[in-house]
Order: sequence, then C-alpha cells, then structure tokens
Amino acid sequence: MKRQIIKTEKSEHFIGSWIIDNNELMENIVDYFNNNHEEHKFANSDSAETNNEEKDFMELTLLPKKIKRDRLEIFENYINSLADCYMDYQNQWNYTKKWDRIHIGSFTIKKFLISGHHKTFHNDKNDINTSHKLFSWITFLNDVNETGSLEFENFNISIQPKKGLTLIWPSEWTHSFRHTETIKEEKFIIDGSFHFPDTIDTFE
Repeated sequence: MKRQIIKTEKSEHFIGSWIIDNNELMENIVDYFNNNHEEHKFANSDSAETNNEEKDFMELTLLPKKIKRDRLEIFENYINSLADCYMDYQNQWNYTKKWDRIHIGSFTIKKFLISGHHKTFHNDKNDINTSHKLFSWITFLNDVNETGSLEFENFNISIQPKKGLTLIWPSEWTHSFRHTETIKEEKFIIDGSFHFPDTIDTFE
C-alpha cells in the first residue's frame, strides 16, 4: 500500500465567521446565566467519575420549547441573529441550501472559570445518538485576551474569543476542536448545533 496525494488548488476549512454586533444582547445572556444558579451543572456532573483534566466548566442548558413557552426574548433575539449567520453560511456554500428544513436543538451557555478548559479534542457528531447533527455553532459572549482560545485540530486554526464572534462549522470528526485553558480571565460562550428535523427538540 502506498499513499497517494491528491493535488488541489483550493484549500477550504468550511468554518464560517461573523460578528453579532450587539453588546447588550451578549451581556444579557451572561446575566441570564449568572442569575439562574439553580440550573447550573458542572461539566462532569453526569459522569460517575470526576475528571477535571479533560474538561472543567459550568453550563446551563436551554431547550427551544422553554424559550417558546417562557417567551425568553433574549434568546429569541439571539436565535434570529444566529439564523442570519446560517443563511450567510448557505450563501457561501450553495450545496447546504438543499437542506431547507434545519432546526436548532438544545444549546448551552458555558462559563469557564480561571483555569477552565475543555482540553481534549472532540466533535459534536460522534455516535448514533448525535448522527442528526449537521453543523456546530458558537458565540463568544466576552473578550478574552491571550489564553482560552478555540482550536481546530486538523486545520491549525486558533481563534481568540471576542464578544459577539460567531462561528459555524461541520459537526464531523474532521472539525474536532477544543477550548484551551483560561489563565487570567473567565470565558462565557453559548453553543449548540443545527440538525435535521427528525428529533423532538425543535424551534419553529
């Protein structure tokens, strides 16, 4: 067996990037997290063993049906902005327009304390239970200097958190990513995925 190299003139990473230029919205999402302590979970709370070496952050999960039921205007506004980003993503890669019904499932607000991280590379579509996921997305809710970057393993891409910076990328193994350790500052993000409309949690 001898490996062959396919020559190409185009190199593409399929990571879309935008700024949601609404500081008040970002700050309101952070405030929602800070004001709802009873809904916080530690990243390893569902595991029998605590392993802070792999990941260390707090999170709050929101279901679209809760947003709709409780009329959480903050997140309705955020989802509208995220939808604008996704439509522009489709304009960059026309094939994605074939999927005309894409939904947003549950998503999380995460707080990385000083020394917080998710050091292991991972991706959102990794087993039969997550096979419906199509694209992953994230918005950074605050600026973080120097540390706490988002790294994509296979593209040698490192992205520094900036308030409102929003990314969309394929949920496949090709786009495995991690959050490096925050050394001097806390980091807030909101993240989730777009998926095919064959699951229970949808936002319509």
